[in-house]
Amino acid sequence: MTGHFDAFAGAKKIDSRVTTRDTADFLIGDPDLVGGINRIRSQACITGDGGAFKCSDQWNDIRD
Repeated sequence: MTGHFDAFAGAKKIDSRVTTRDTADFLIGDPDLVGGINRIRSQACITGDGGAFKCSDQWNDIRD
């Protein structure tokens, strides 16, 4: 299983991360960005020896 994460400030992509670890937290974004990020796009994929096999629909977490 892999997790794909993209951080946005408005329409501009600021950062991306792909993780295969079972972890509770990780850093994404730019800590020096004024106003910070306002959206994280996420997607989970089942992976095998040949790479991504099946991926979920992407979803967005939006900061208020």
